[in-house]
Amino acid sequence: MTFRKLPLVLAASAMTFVAAGLGIALPLGAIGVLIVREGVERGIRAAGVAALAVATVDFGYALVAVVVGDRIADALSGVERMVQVVGALALTTVVVLG
Repeated sequence: MTFRKLPLVLAASAMTFVAAGLGIALPLGAIGVLIVREGVERGIRAAGVAALAVATVDFGYALVAVVVGDRIADALSGVERMVQVVGALALTTVVVLG
């Protein structure tokens, strides 16, 4: 490799690492794919509105979890084993029945 090609190699390596980092940091789930599709079909403004709506709902869920989560944890203290067994049965049922 010559000295002239070094900046190109470094830039290519950096872009590879950036792409890999974004692939880990920004996974697209079902809702993300729908927002991207909305943007492709109706434009960036519609996608922005959809993303804001999703963020608002996520904030609402987080707020409920913070406000009510401690009370639910207190109510379920002492019956952790039963909650684990019920959860395991529910997951097993989902696996068996599809």
